[in-house]
Amino acid sequence: MKRNVSKIFVITAVSWLFLFYGISLVEAKDPDYPTKPINFIIPWAAGGPTTEVTRPFLEAASKVLGQPFVILNKPGGAALLGATVVLNAKPDGYTLGLFTAGHVTIAPHIEDTPYRDLSGFTIIAKFISYPQAFTVRGDSPYKTWQDFIKWAKNNPRAAKICFPSSKTKSPQGLVMWQIEQKEGVEITYMVPQGTAEALTLLLGGHITGDFMALNPTKLQYVREGKLKILTYATPHKNLGFENIPSLGELYPDIYPFDAVMGIWGPKDLPAYVMKRLEDAFSKAASDHSFIEMANRLCLLVSYKNSVEFGKDIYKESLKAKEIIDKLRGEEEKGKK
Repeated sequence: MKRNVSKIFVITAVSWLFLFYGISLVEAKDPDYPTKPINFIIPWAAGGPTTEVTRPFLEAASKVLGQPFVILNKPGGAALLGATVVLNAKPDGYTLGLFTAGHVTIAPHIEDTPYRDLSGFTIIAKFISYPQAFTVRGDSPYKTWQDFIKWAKNNPRAAKICFPSSKTKSPQGLVMWQIEQKEGVEITYMVPQGTAEALTLLLGGHITGDFMALNPTKLQYVREGKLKILTYATPHKNLGFENIPSLGELYPDIYPFDAVMGIWGPKDLPAYVMKRLEDAFSKAASDHSFIEMANRLCLLVSYKNSVEFGKDIYKESLKAKEIIDKLRGEEEKGKK
């Protein structure tokens, strides 16, 4: 009997130790993290600008960590397949992934999303912002954004603008919907297969303008005068064209959603993993090769750690839900 009581006491004592010191015990499993390569999920096909800019960033971070990152491209499901892989990964720091603004601020509020909030993820860092410019042909009659809006008001639905996805699924769309409500304009939206198709449509005069991300090819056309930038949907601007006002500056009372690239992992990443990753990523953001590649691709280095970025994401997600709910309400009214 005494032996059984002693056994119960030992089991109970160990259980309490795990309860109160569970994090420390878990952290002791891999004190030298990372001790093997880290899988990094990119939710798009290989060869795009996201992979191009992410590669030198991860290479710089791997020098600090002492282990390489293995890039795994997982396209599919409007980039949600890759997010789901991260969501379901073991929280040991050996599976991380890339996300964009749509994954965190918009996707949780869309009906067909496999996650309803961000509680299943750990937000680790932001390392890129990319300008979303409103671009028109160089010979268009619009000199400013206000010129375009004046014409759009007088010609309802005549303005045709390319977006990367529908209004409810892109930062540009949420910003533009706020402008439509404020200015009382009606605009026709088109979703091209990609930036190359949008550029062809724009240069051919088949659309009025596009709110797609800038890229080196488009920027060259801007420099040659074949295209011109009237404004930006996002707070960040392209280097060399900072004098052009953004929509947030033109309309101080709208919410200017950012377009970002960030890194996340599954929830409950141990503190020692987060410390090592944040140290490596903060140093990688200053790497010359990474900055050079970002500038070449018309992307801006914009690093924020988990705490700072987490606050931004939470705020933007709440605002996105508010706007999406209103937008859907307006769409439902239009169907009746």
